[in-house]
Amino acid sequence: MSSTPISVGDVAPDFTSTSQSNTLWTPSSVTPSKHVVLYSYPKDDTPGCTKQACKFNDSIELFDKLDAAIVGVSADADHTQFINKYGLKFIK
Repeated sequence: MSSTPISVGDVAPDFTSTSQSNTLWTPSSVTPSKHVVLYSYPKDDTPGCTKQACKFNDSIELFDKLDAAIVGVSADADHTQFINKYGLKFIK
């Protein structure tokens, strides 16, 4: 794996991760024609993380117009309650 830092505007390297539905996920395979907005947060349902997720969710139409998919990443094992509680619509 490369240790070269990336900058704003750079194409990020592709990676593989496990999705909320426990399947393998890569940005290039799930959203091949979209830009990906990847944000990380430490824990579901904490004040700051909730505010951040809800702001992305409230702005989803703007991101759709920009052809951008929003992806939230945290170390929590199951995000189902968090997603359902706040009606989060971006990639799960």
